[in-house]
Amino acid sequence: MKFTLTSIAILLVGVASAAPALDTRAFGDNAISLQQANTGKFEPGTPVVDGALKLKDGESCTTTSTKGVLGCDDGTGGTFNIVDGKRQ
Repeated sequence: MKFTLTSIAILLVGVASAAPALDTRAFGDNAISLQQANTGKFEPGTPVVDGALKLKDGESCTTTSTKGVLGCDDGTGGTFNIVDGKRQ
């Protein structure tokens, strides 16, 4: 089987376009990305999974009723917010 530069480029574009969705699939169909969360179009409590959050092990975040604000749990019972992408 002979591969051309075009076929390799198409393959790489396909793999790269699927990569952002991999994080959310691991946490179920209802998990969304940080970019989606910032639209304010999702119900409070929707899980947010995105590498841009830079969460530590055990930490998790969900949407809130306030656009641009995520409510997060540190995994030990403590909570914190992420406001417009910045940890508070």
